[in-house]
Amino acid sequence: MRARWLIPWTVALVATAEPARAQSSLAGETFHITRAAGPIIIDGDLSDDGWRDATRIEKWYEINPGDNTEPPVRNVGYLTYDDRFVYAAFEFEEPNPSAIRAPLGDHDSIDGNGQDLAGIFLDTLNTGRTATIFLANARNVQYDAVLDDATGENQSPDYFWDSATKIGERGWTLEIRIPFSSLRYKTADPQTWGILLSVDTALASGERLLTQRVSRVRGTYTFTPRTFARIIGQYISTTRNPSLFVSRVDSRSGTFSGSALFAYKINWQSVMFVGYGDERELADARRLLPSERQFFVKLSYAFQR
Repeated sequence: MRARWLIPWTVALVATAEPARAQSSLAGETFHITRAAGPIIIDGDLSDDGWRDATRIEKWYEINPGDNTEPPVRNVGYLTYDDRFVYAAFEFEEPNPSAIRAPLGDHDSIDGNGQDLAGIFLDTLNTGRTATIFLANARNVQYDAVLDDATGENQSPDYFWDSATKIGERGWTLEIRIPFSSLRYKTADPQTWGILLSVDTALASGERLLTQRVSRVRGTYTFTPRTFARIIGQYISTTRNPSLFVSRVDSRSGTFSGSALFAYKINWQSVMFVGYGDERELADARRLLPSERQFFVKLSYAFQR
């Protein structure tokens, strides 16, 4: 069985020396994202000065098989940045390093089954619906893709980024460096992004861990081998201390996102998707007001060489 750790959070990146801070009522944790204190060499070794004051994530919740319980092993995540790059790093404890599974392969050959891998999901526009994925297994085989809540995961794009791993006597480490030039984000200071750190390991108990609780309902129904429908609803509430930010922010905010998708498989190469999305934001009167709606029809065709 597989164990999986996921870390969803919202971060603020600031170019000034003053760190940005935020607190989620779902996560119950305050975090700080600051500029790297020194250079970082991507070699799997986390002793560089740049990691010294990086954001350190140690609180995890096991949501499967437990219900927001303490995980059985220790894992640490780190996040920082400089003028050109966003950096993420991981330290994973593994009581039996010989059990680490990470087969060698081509770029994007990771399938998430039967191997140890980790990485970062970046929702740089903070929509809660899309993300860019950067993953690597313990042998540093990379995987990148674009994730959309309506249409799923697309691994066709290949981005410029670096990673390195190192397997030791007590587990393994991973470093990731992503250029800002490879990402799309708003021209704002501070930057507010959605970030998900993801870890799959080969522990026998099949745990899945998070650092925050997100209220989410998802249902999928398959009518026939050719057709299926999916409905997703998600609500996220965040509270902040405005005095800790370098620009004006609301003390409380909330967002609801819902989507419905219908798919029809025309033939083995072609699938038609019809979808609807609804975004709402919490108003001062504690009402969810519409912020964005979309309707789309998409035809997907798989070419064969």
